[in-house]
Amino acid sequence: GLYGERIGALNVACADEETAVKVRSQLNGIVRPMYSNPQLHGARLVAGVLSDERLSAMWQQELTDMSQRIVDMRSALVGSLNRIGCPPPSAKFSSWNHITSQIGMFAFTGLSPQHCDQLTKKHHIYCTRN
Repeated sequence: GLYGERIGALNVACADEETAVKVRSQLNGIVRPMYSNPQLHGARLVAGVLSDERLSAMWQQELTDMSQRIVDMRSALVGSLNRIGCPPPSAKFSSWNHITSQIGMFAFTGLSPQHCDQLTKKHHIYCTRN
């Protein structure tokens, strides 16, 4: 059946903000179970990859490659910052090594919101402001 195979969008135009608040409240109640019971196609894809030895090995290699790329990019960033003599982002840090000592997809830079805004406006480098 169609259970677990949802896709689409709903747009509602309201005459005023009061009505929009009421409509949003009702729609939030309807959509909540959809968040709790996600679509099935993602789970089916994962099951397909993990049950096939060749695909599973490819996926594992891709994870390793991407993980190493993150490490390499962090090292390159810290190396470049050190090479140009860029001071650490604040007095809390004695160096930029906090970037390379982290694990995971995201890194805390220590930059202030103002630094992040400057990077975005002047160089189109986008990062979280915290």
